[in-house]
Amino acid sequence: MNLINIGGHGLGDCILSLQISYLLKEKCFKHTTLISTREEVYKPLWHIFANELDIHRIDSKYADDNALLHNENYIKEIASEYSSDNITYNVPDLLFRNPLAFKYNDYGLNPQLIKKYGDFNINFPSNVWIDDNPQFEKSLDILTKSKYGIFTCNGPSHIAYQIGMPRLILDPQFNRIPWISRWKEDYEECIDINTDYNDITRLVVNNINNPETLLVDRKILLNLIKSGYNSWKDIFYLKY
Repeated sequence: MNLINIGGHGLGDCILSLQISYLLKEKCFKHTTLISTREEVYKPLWHIFANELDIHRIDSKYADDNALLHNENYIKEIASEYSSDNITYNVPDLLFRNPLAFKYNDYGLNPQLIKKYGDFNINFPSNVWIDDNPQFEKSLDILTKSKYGIFTCNGPSHIAYQIGMPRLILDPQFNRIPWISRWKEDYEECIDINTDYNDITRLVVNNINNPETLLVDRKILLNLIKSGYNSWKDIFYLKY
């Protein structure tokens, strides 16, 4: 019977179900991968991985508070829709310990192999340089020569701040006061990590091409860009 492989929650959480899917594909096990999340989380996953994996988005209600584990009607809905009651549900927080956990032993796999798997064979553009095993000091040398940085809230982002680099922080703890008070040197550089990747791209392009936008809270700029109003000459009262 076809395995229904379900993941959900945020971007990083959903990757786990894709890792499972890729390993099942390598072993020629028939399966369907469903991602229970919001559209803005699913879109970048589909954009990057759809050429390699057969993935589909389902309503986020199934993963909200891990509802699939507690609601028999949800399980029946999916079983009926996809003609299989062989369902597994996995997100990192559950550590393969839940009533619908992936039975990895049945497929010759183990948690360590699944978690560390990352060979999706993505075809990056020719101007993207990938260093699979960089020395941290070497990465810092590149960082010091860079003019703009995109980070999550991590060590390199703090170093970038100290060397005066303009940043965009994709914040996994967005609007949470304990994190703002402890680790955000400049909260104006932060936006929600779940922001649509198209909007992030437009924000970065405008930051780089229009340096005056670096003087303004990234969240304000993002709202202007999303509203379609980004005539910076008018917004900033530029005279020349």
